[in-house]
Amino acid sequence: MRCPDLAGLLLLLTALSGCAAVSTRIGGRSLLGGYKIMDAPTADMPIGALWKQGYGPVGPGATPDNLVTRRSFSSLTLNRAARRGVEVQLANYLGLQPESSARLTATISEVSIASVRDVGALGYQPGDAFLSDGMRASKIAISTESEAEAQLVAGLQARGLRVTGQGSGGGREVLTVEGVDLFFAYRVVRLKSRGRRGGMLTRVLKRPRAPGW
Repeated sequence: MRCPDLAGLLLLLTALSGCAAVSTRIGGRSLLGGYKIMDAPTADMPIGALWKQGYGPVGPGATPDNLVTRRSFSSLTLNRAARRGVEVQLANYLGLQPESSARLTATISEVSIASVRDVGALGYQPGDAFLSDGMRASKIAISTESEAEAQLVAGLQARGLRVTGQGSGGGREVLTVEGVDLFFAYRVVRLKSRGRRGGMLTRVLKRPRAPGW
């Protein structure tokens, strides 16, 4: 599975603003509603793929016509501890010096959730677990003190990240990176049985485990 170099940026995200609030237990990277923050965010996620505990998704996942983007959020709101965790991870990935890292801030935006449209069409049986949903981010704004701008730009370029906007004020520089399109969180559910109306009943797998996931 390919892992874009912005991986560390999204490891400790915590709350979505807008239609749904999401809280987190930082140590376990577990999101309300059964979503789990990925250890290594990726541009590709086989949503709908069978899930093997301890290994991860198996197979290509659902066909494109069986996938739907259910929600879209314009921004992410982080609590103080988690926001600092994101900023530290970002600074580490960009190779910033400790003094620059301490002054860096980051804002995540343009988040969407991709899900399986029709569980029955997957052909799985009761007891099977599968990757049901994935959260994806597309934009980040990074702010640092002006004297650290050159170091920040060099770090972004080294990671192959495209800066699409830049501004300054109050002795700080803000760089916007777009087109990231990284999946950073996911949810796994297990099929229980068919309901009275023929639909498949599911239960969230609370602790999915797999390398890099």
